Amino acid sequence: CGVLTEKNVCSHAVLGGQTEQRDIVEMLSRSWDISNRKELLHALRSLECGGHRQEYDRWVQHLNRLSPQQLEDVKRKTMKAGGSQSNRLAIVLATREKFKNTGIAGWDYSRYVSLCGWGYLVGYLSEEEAWARIMPVARLLQKTFSSWDELADNYAEGRRFWSLSATLEGDEAVCAAISRLLWDPRSPWLRLKWNTSLLPEKQKDDGSSEYRAGISWYDGFGNRKYDKAKSRAQAAKLFAQGAEKGSTDAMFWLGLCYRWGYGVTTNQTESVAWLRKAAELGDGPAQYELGRCYAWGTGVQKDNKKLAELMQQAVTNGGGPKAEAYLGWCYEEGCGIGKSINEAAKLYRKAANKGEAWAQVNLGDCLRRGEGAEKDLVKAAHWFQQSAIGGNQDGMCLWAECLEKGNGTEKNDAEALKWYRKSAEAGCGKAKKRVAELERQAKPAS
Repeated sequence: CGVLTEKNVCSHAVLGGQTEQRDIVEMLSRSWDISNRKELLHALRSLECGGHRQEYDRWVQHLNRLSPQQLEDVKRKTMKAGGSQSNRLAIVLATREKFKNTGIAGWDYSRYVSLCGWGYLVGYLSEEEAWARIMPVARLLQKTFSSWDELADNYAEGRRFWSLSATLEGDEAVCAAISRLLWDPRSPWLRLKWNTSLLPEKQKDDGSSEYRAGISWYDGFGNRKYDKAKSRAQAAKLFAQGAEKGSTDAMFWLGLCYRWGYGVTTNQTESVAWLRKAAELGDGPAQYELGRCYAWGTGVQKDNKKLAELMQQAVTNGGGPKAEAYLGWCYEEGCGIGKSINEAAKLYRKAANKGEAWAQVNLGDCLRRGEGAEKDLVKAAHWFQQSAIGGNQDGMCLWAECLEKGNGTEKNDAEALKWYRKSAEAGCGKAKKRVAELERQAKPAS
């Protein structure tokens, strides 16, 4: 399961995430009551035959049989009682329509995949056995859902249905992991299209194995003591081998290694060359990164027209919400493309809904000004708040301004000052000035 692998800071390139074996043994015993092969197979069978989706479906069937008055009575009594039943009722009521064709299959089968990987790591399954179980489930998930977004939403809601306490303790970390998977260029969700064929085929010497090994070394999972310099050097070597064999993933990462000087000597010209090769082969994240090179003049001459062209390609080819936000900015500023605030707002909204903080603050600004979208101070404040939570310094400052003035939200001077300070610490000049003014006003007259 990509979400758990990301949340636990493990490698996506290795079956089971390559976590320490003793940690997996302890976790399986503590969380799953699994201490041997037989108990693992029993847990897998339980997930195959119903899992938590069976209980979810029972709730849905029960609620669907109730009259409106009976439903209100159930809601009132259950909500008053509180606890796990109240939580499950709330989740089912909020999701039964959108999950009417899937239940919470994404939650159950994602855990099934994780169990297979962990079972392999601790020796309860052979690698062949693990893959023989994982691939049919992967194909089932692919047929059941239409995108990584849909699967992630189903997983998150299924987890909330499963446990109120786990939701209260760890929901923020799960949401953060999902957000990274949806926009981080390193994410397998961005680099592997949802409709990728999962049918068996002969192993191809196309550089993909070198790329996967390279990612494992890059993240330190190939080197248990994790000497960062040695790990990055080995990663760059493997990326170079994969790139020469034609892997666009390897080309992309080799380009980034040359840009940052990871495992190789920094060389912006070489970085651009490898990003360009991947971009010309239709790799969306590479098109996005190459576009940024043209925006800043890094390894190439600045060229706004090329910037806009590459961002358009990146948006089409799965470059992620950062590409959508950047193309939105190009439209708003008329940078290399015809100026259109309406197109900008559409792109900002797409990226904002996927958690991109820069897009969120820009969408909030459109809503505040009533340009590209109908003026709505409440919605503007909402997006400023989301951007602030996402760490954008301008979003923090604008959310603080909403709190200070009561624009689109309840006025709260203490919260406003807190967010002004966060924004100032992140480097926002406007916030620094406002913090100084507020602190000066707060000093008692001498």
